[in-house]
Amino acid sequence: MRIISSLLLIIAFPVMAQSQDNVLINGPFSLSQILDTVNAAHNSSLRDYEASAPRPNSSPADEKIITVTRKGVPVLAYRPKFYDIDGWQADLTFSCGPQGTVDITQLLESKNGEVIPSEDQILRMHIMAPDQKDHRLPVTLIETLSYRGGLIRVHSRIPADHELWRDLKPTSNLRTQLIANGRYKRFHGVGDLTNFSATVEPLLVACANNIGISNPSRTPAPAPAPASRSTSSETPDANTIKMALEAKVAQQMAAYDGMSDQCKTFKRDDSTIGAIACMMSGFGMASSQNMAVTIHSVSLDECVQSDSGVFYCRYRVNAEMRGSGMMGQVADLANMGMAASGWSYGGFERVGGTWSLIRTYEHCSWSGETINCTYTN
Repeated sequence: MRIISSLLLIIAFPVMAQSQDNVLINGPFSLSQILDTVNAAHNSSLRDYEASAPRPNSSPADEKIITVTRKGVPVLAYRPKFYDIDGWQADLTFSCGPQGTVDITQLLESKNGEVIPSEDQILRMHIMAPDQKDHRLPVTLIETLSYRGGLIRVHSRIPADHELWRDLKPTSNLRTQLIANGRYKRFHGVGDLTNFSATVEPLLVACANNIGISNPSRTPAPAPAPASRSTSSETPDANTIKMALEAKVAQQMAAYDGMSDQCKTFKRDDSTIGAIACMMSGFGMASSQNMAVTIHSVSLDECVQSDSGVFYCRYRVNAEMRGSGMMGQVADLANMGMAASGWSYGGFERVGGTWSLIRTYEHCSWSGETINCTYTN
């Protein structure tokens, strides 16, 4: 059932709420969350988390990338590095952001007393790999470490299908340099990527397709607290919510088609990431050729706007799933569950004139000046 859980969660199928995405799989970026996950992976008492290699405890040591999984699903890849008085740090990290993106953080070091960039400067990270195309990613400064002020952490978010990943795949070494307002700064980073295919590529598949985990726990959703009831023309109506849900379903189906296509080529290309993608499509069963979801109508009860501009809405969905072969049996079960479902909840945002679904929730309530939503991570 995990094959179609993300599709059914889009149209808010409460019976399957226990398959919703882990918070690291569906963002947003949080440095403290990433560091907590690293610690959890190396804590033997937390069996949900596992690390592909032990945490280094001496210098020099192996500084190759380590994968962190939760209940078998990759949620983080990081490279440990020893930085003198700052000790062992998560030097380079990859984790999943929202809507098929990947969050990257890296520590950049200056041994020449370079001035730390100010908040008003436009920052870029110049990524260089031997015999590969260079990339310049927009970054933000998120942390300054060490008493000498020569170690900073920057963050960038790019799509999981960005061309950067293709260029990094065959490379063994990564070099980066910071650019501030168009001028190179003496902040550098280096790294060993020889195990990239085994450690980062499975995470990219999870990020691209929002693969969730089973047996999760309930956690508060990141909904802003202050709220105002809006009656402006910018408020989503039943039709715009229906279109937003349909767009999200189409996006997920396209992702499944992409994974299913890998079943035809991964053996020929000897591709690890292709094999994982094929497996996550149910070995080709989950595709637009074998299943389809139709949203017939949406009945809107109410929407409440938060101070951030996101609308949290309560609505009912009349939807139907169809499938052939084994997916037909899955569709029958899904339709029974949808017929028995009640209210659905979702967060919607208008970007460029188009309403988009940000997240589906297990339950939302609002009264006075607060919005409280919960989702399963």
